[in-house]
Amino acid sequence: MRAAGYLAIVGGILLFIAGATGWGLFAFLWGILKDHLGLAGAHADMVRLLFQILIFLANLGGITVILGGWAMLKGFQRIGRVLTIIGCGAGLLTLVWQLLVAYANNSVDAWTGSMISFTGIGTVLAIVAQRLAR
Repeated sequence: MRAAGYLAIVGGILLFIAGATGWGLFAFLWGILKDHLGLAGAHADMVRLLFQILIFLANLGGITVILGGWAMLKGFQRIGRVLTIIGCGAGLLTLVWQLLVAYANNSVDAWTGSMISFTGIGTVLAIVAQRLAR
């Protein structure tokens, strides 16, 4: 679907303007795997390389979402979906966290305000694009 690609590109531009990146999630997961699973040898090197690639892509944030949208437009739906979800990871986690805090404080207005930001709109567009690309 071409609409998915265009939505991802617009969402990626908004995430880029907002400066949203998703590297923290993958760095956190790498820390857990490294410390608690005791990976060693060639397996550890392969897992480390995988997480370095994921952290690099997530650190690009909006640019990764734009690349995902471009991949969708070129017909690479699966690659586009993966790049889009990696790129908007931080925005999604931020919105979920803010929703939980707003719910706990009975102040949904604060969460509504964060949804009407470049990060909120960009994340929603990227997720919709990822869903449309199926």
